[in-house]
Amino acid sequence: MLQNHSNYEYAPIKLSETNPIAFEFYKVPFEEEKNLHIHDHLEIGYCRKGKGIFIIEDKVLPFQTGDICVLNEFEFHRAHSTGDELSEWYFMYFSPLALFDGLSDHDRYLDSSLLGGGSYRNIRDGAKYPFLRALVEVLIDELRCRKEGWRFSCNSLLRSIMVMLCRDRENRETPAVNIEPHRHDVQRLAPALQRISAGYAGKLTVSELARLCCMSNCTFYRIFSKTFNKSPQRYLIQYRMQMGAYLLRHRNIGVQEAALAVGYDSTSSFHRHFRGIYGVSPHAYKLGVE
Repeated sequence: MLQNHSNYEYAPIKLSETNPIAFEFYKVPFEEEKNLHIHDHLEIGYCRKGKGIFIIEDKVLPFQTGDICVLNEFEFHRAHSTGDELSEWYFMYFSPLALFDGLSDHDRYLDSSLLGGGSYRNIRDGAKYPFLRALVEVLIDELRCRKEGWRFSCNSLLRSIMVMLCRDRENRETPAVNIEPHRHDVQRLAPALQRISAGYAGKLTVSELARLCCMSNCTFYRIFSKTFNKSPQRYLIQYRMQMGAYLLRHRNIGVQEAALAVGYDSTSSFHRHFRGIYGVSPHAYKLGVE
């Protein structure tokens, strides 16, 4: 059940010895969910159908059919569908520690804090990770059918999935030493994150964002920069560029239209910021140049 804290929601998942893995089918709405939310267990999802966008703290990540999402219990997130139909997802929630087999050299594969962070790609392209996709699809089939031995099979599959995710060094960064303080700071900054997410194309100031968080400008700037390792202004520019990149690549619109859609009156400023983040011009990115 979701517990609403005005600008974020905490959604605890009930697990037990008889139900070690929570499993649900969900249709992601077209409109963005009102609030960011987190769960108290690791979440792995599989996009059965459709496409859309996940917003995970300061990351804007497109998804499509066959993609896998990985969300730990420390990153606030939300999603919405795009295109002509609602996207359909299977979501699985579990505690990696429950998979521990007693061997101390295996416990490094069970640290969910490794599966997140600013440079972590939470969405995996199923076409680029076919073995991971196959494991997740078999896991879904086991959870749906629940034939004899399904719990043992699911535990084995989840162990394999966790090992694959942790082996993927390029998608993983050194975990933060203090996870809980980070979550607390994100909760304090949630009103500002909500405002940026909903109004990134408008005129936003540090003073307005600080006021929403009931902080002085100085305190807000300090906490924000410490939490996301970038200033509020840089966060907003990056957010706009990520949305602009999505529009250019996935919505087939022109550069000028994309610039206006993310809050730029001047295409020259949009070009400069876009190239600064992606290393190529918006037009080149639209044509598929990386």
